Amino acid sequence: MAQIIWSNTALDDLNIILEFIALENMLAAKDLAAPVFTATDRWPENPYSGKKIEELKKYLIALNPAG
Repeated sequence: MAQIIWSNTALDDLNIILEFIALENMLAAKDLAAPVFTATDRWPENPYSGKKIEELKKYLIALNPAG
């Protein structure tokens, strides 16, 4: 099965987003963090789940087979 490998840049970006949200609402930032990781944990098992977002076509999502 494939696995999601987060790049340092992606984790830094997520941290910046959560810090920005926390400026106004710490609870909302805490409530957002876990579901992001929970949702992405499901992707290797369901790679075609969700809806297509045309603006994101330019980004490459690489899956690395676990093994």
